[in-house]
Amino acid sequence: MSYLTEVDAKYIDERTTHTIPVIETKEINVSSSGLMTPNFSISITVSNNYTFIDLFNYVIELYPNCGDSSFYIYDKKIFISIENATHKIMDYADKNIHFIQYGIFKPKNDLTKIKNILGIHKNNLQNTINLYDTDIINLAKLGTWYGFGAGATQVPDEENNFICNLIFIRYKNLNGDDYQTFAYNRYALLKNMDANTLFLLIPHLNIKINAKEFLKTLNSILLENKSNFTIITIDDFII
Repeated sequence: MSYLTEVDAKYIDERTTHTIPVIETKEINVSSSGLMTPNFSISITVSNNYTFIDLFNYVIELYPNCGDSSFYIYDKKIFISIENATHKIMDYADKNIHFIQYGIFKPKNDLTKIKNILGIHKNNLQNTINLYDTDIINLAKLGTWYGFGAGATQVPDEENNFICNLIFIRYKNLNGDDYQTFAYNRYALLKNMDANTLFLLIPHLNIKINAKEFLKTLNSILLENKSNFTIITIDDFII
């Protein structure tokens, strides 16, 4: 005969009086099709918390060339975007989900490429204040250039607002409890540098920073950077 200790009894009581949440899982078939794209068809088991970010991180591990593509959910008639990338895949699919894939031969805003959508979230840049607006300096939308898709196929770096040419500036807000982030074409931004006084004016914020220290940090980041995202916090450079 065995007897329950006081600890055993307490454990059993807690187990029987509290509901243990059940994690729902489902097998979903995921496929893509497109002209001259690395199409795929895979079957995955997902939980009810599995997002499009989780899905495409996995897809890119299997098919790295998909990173330059954008993806359109065929039956929902919606593109995967920075805004909906955190949505749960179970809200969009029962057993199957099919994407139309737009590859490198389809002109597209750089912010719609799946690798950059993932990168924006990985670097916590999804709340960048002017992310869906224009660069206040060169007046082109972020991710494109002026006349993109209808004019020149190449433009100078200071006009090209693809991710590789952008710099994300972080600055503590007035409350000091969070950061504001703005994005600029870094080549266009550096043209604002005053060569005589060596300060740089940050648009939107109307703040002057020490250009020498800023450039030193920028060069260090660009040398070490293993991704396309250039991010600088300017608090220590304010004049």
